[in-house]
Amino acid sequence: MTLLAQDGGLITIVVTVAVVVLIAMAVVAAASAAHQRDAGLDRLARRLGGKVQPGGLIAYPELRFPHGGRTATLKYTAGGENESTRTYLTIPWPSGSFRCEIFPEGPFAPLRKLIGMQDIEIGSPQFDRQFIITGNDEAAIKAFLTPDAQARLFDLLRLDSGSTFSAPGLYLQIASGMLTVTKASYLSDGASIERFIQLFQQFFDAAISDPTAGIEFLDRPMDTAVAAPHCVVCGEPLTADLVSCRSCRTPHHRECWQYFGGCATYACGGKQHVPAKASGGRQPPDTKR
Repeated sequence: MTLLAQDGGLITIVVTVAVVVLIAMAVVAAASAAHQRDAGLDRLARRLGGKVQPGGLIAYPELRFPHGGRTATLKYTAGGENESTRTYLTIPWPSGSFRCEIFPEGPFAPLRKLIGMQDIEIGSPQFDRQFIITGNDEAAIKAFLTPDAQARLFDLLRLDSGSTFSAPGLYLQIASGMLTVTKASYLSDGASIERFIQLFQQFFDAAISDPTAGIEFLDRPMDTAVAAPHCVVCGEPLTADLVSCRSCRTPHHRECWQYFGGCATYACGGKQHVPAKASGGRQPPDTKR
């Protein structure tokens, strides 16, 4: 019995040491990868005339750089449930009221159309087959999606796709005066990051090459009140009885969340929500009283 106890204690010590060594190796590898990522961003920042806000082992870095008289930003965010870290680029858009979302057709596309959700067609069969398009100004959307802009979106879709059989993640959003392009993958090597930025810049330049694209309604009288954000499921204003996805913080009507079975934001797939405030910071009315 004594020998068995001694053998058991020895095995426990060996296993513990092995686990500690593996954890230490993982930490060292992660630190090395983060250092290489940040060094690559520093080199890229110097070429672009930009600046890096350093990250670390836990925090992600940010790269800011000038383009066309605006400041673009490369960021990383942790993905949702069972999702990898995402990489995205943002840049100010000429119009603050224009709204558009573009993402690839997916398994839920037939369901979206069945329940009457918006899918704008721009008259390009290949593009219309590949992407879901929503927004608040169909004419402006067709205007900014020039052939060059469409080609760059296809390039962005293929970037870091892995193989022809993989399902690459791409999500474009124009809202509140910002263009955001998200890749649902962690782009950390210098070549992939540089290509992402290059394609993003080319898309932006092609999209605003028509001076009226997405900004044709700026000559109209502007309301002093800020328009309420819209629900990604039904498209109606978010004014009461709201929830936000715990993963990506996108607001939904509570009924729309329940109907869709979770977060409707492309590449999120979150299943947990938290209470959300209505537009303007007002809490939704308490109907339980």
